[in-house]
Amino acid sequence: MVKRVIQQIDGLVQAPIDAHPFLGLAKKADDSEFEVAFKRVLSDHLIPSMQNYRDFLESTYLPEARTELGIHAIPNGRECYMAQYRSYTTLQRTPEEVFELGLSTVNANKSEVVHLGRDLYQVDSYSEAVARASEDQTQKFNSSDEMHQFYEHLVEKSRELTVDFFNEMPFIEMEVKAIPEYEQGSGRSAHYVPGTSERKARFGYDPTTYEGESYASAETVTIHEGYPGHHMQIALVQGQDKFHKIEDALSNSAFAEGWGRYAEHLAEEAGMYQYGSTKILRRAWPARGMVADTAMHMLGWSNEEVAEFLQESGASFAAGPSTLMDRMAVMPAQLTSYDSGALEIFALRELMQSELGEEFNIKDFHEIVLRNGNVPMAVLNEQVREFIKEKQKTQ
Repeated sequence: MVKRVIQQIDGLVQAPIDAHPFLGLAKKADDSEFEVAFKRVLSDHLIPSMQNYRDFLESTYLPEARTELGIHAIPNGRECYMAQYRSYTTLQRTPEEVFELGLSTVNANKSEVVHLGRDLYQVDSYSEAVARASEDQTQKFNSSDEMHQFYEHLVEKSRELTVDFFNEMPFIEMEVKAIPEYEQGSGRSAHYVPGTSERKARFGYDPTTYEGESYASAETVTIHEGYPGHHMQIALVQGQDKFHKIEDALSNSAFAEGWGRYAEHLAEEAGMYQYGSTKILRRAWPARGMVADTAMHMLGWSNEEVAEFLQESGASFAAGPSTLMDRMAVMPAQLTSYDSGALEIFALRELMQSELGEEFNIKDFHEIVLRNGNVPMAVLNEQVREFIKEKQKTQ
């Protein structure tokens, strides 16, 4: 990870001064004198300071950095990991419980993949189905421009289909935009950047990774980050009255990423996916983070075992699984949050459907989940159950 940060700083240090990303701060002021002064501070102070920091990382910090990825290598590693898990998910589970829940989910998903493989490719095993879905050369991008157009088309299509599943749509729109050149090739994954009343939200991606992406991975990540994923989750709340200020300081990844994972499932219900390979690969990946992360950090798996388990999913890794494993190393337990949260949301939807029967309305469920912003999973549970009680009183 230290080497990755050095690479990112090199991009900032070497960027032309007139096109430097930090200069955007001054350009927004629309004041030529201020821009000149800001450019002088940038060239005389900020860039040299970044260079000093880069040199410190390479000469002093890097030689002392640990080489083991797992947090078990530090004192009180288990306690640290459990605290990290609770921080990211607001749930309390041991690493072993997270691992077992993840593994049971992975195995259930594998059974679904086998059935899809028979229908789509006439193959009888999980590995064959994933291989066929992953290796189809007709579903690979030939250029970054082609990938960009694919993203833009899917954002437009998914927005149109999302309307039928929500009581309202956000007033902030979302655009597709490549990440800045200085970030390209550094392992920066596709991501969502919230918008404002003056600026569109953004789905950012690395155009240099097009050879490692497939139509399936592109469909899944666009849905996860955009409609009905993070954009709906975040932009809908932005359109409401402000909550208490303390809520701006509190968030958890299980709610945010759990919704993103749930949105991947919802997209299939809505008919957003064009390719059968997407339906296979989106099932081959979920909950693997719960298994791989706990296995690497707590359960003694080797790097090779973790990499093999990740690759079994058929997921596209532009630079191999090492990029994801480095991310797991720097954010222990974060990768578990996606499906820890999604499983809670799925369970609440099943509860509401079971309790309300024909009175169940998917639009109401989504409104309940999203209307109060990022809340602890226990609070979300209470909110859904309270809605069920109130709804039953009127039946």
